[in-house]
Amino acid sequence: MHIEYLERKNSIENIWSLSEVKNCLRVSYDYDDKYIQGLIQVATESAENYTGLMIQSRNITCSIK
Repeated sequence: MHIEYLERKNSIENIWSLSEVKNCLRVSYDYDDKYIQGLIQVATESAENYTGLMIQSRNITCSIK
């Protein structure tokens, strides 16, 4: 028996939207949007690693052969 699974994280927008974070940071321009989204992702993953809880929802696909 061989089991394979694929884990895909859903969009981080479900937790904190880019506009919410930009508002808290008082950023109104779009120049650093990708950088801020990266910071949101790292913060979420760090929180998951520290607490051992899943904060970000995931889709898991499993195939058994």
